[in-house]
Amino acid sequence: KVIVSVDTFCGHVASCFKTPTLSLYSGANIFDEWRPFSDTVEYLRDSSCPRFPCGIHTCIFGHYSPCMKAIDPQSVLDRFNMLWERI
Repeated sequence: KVIVSVDTFCGHVASCFKTPTLSLYSGANIFDEWRPFSDTVEYLRDSSCPRFPCGIHTCIFGHYSPCMKAIDPQSVLDRFNMLWERI
């Protein structure tokens, strides 16, 4: 009933079908170019990286990027619960 996904195919397809979606984004993608355009999608991004938003596809700090690892799990759960309550 709710999709939680990184900025990949799954999140885009879910948004096309108006499925509530929580999409996790790094600074390695240009957000306004790659985000799904749907009112059913919520986004989480961490902006604490000193190079945020870098817009590069390979993080200079290595794999996995610090901006993805810094997304607080509690904030993901809180946002998920918000989406779940809307159903």
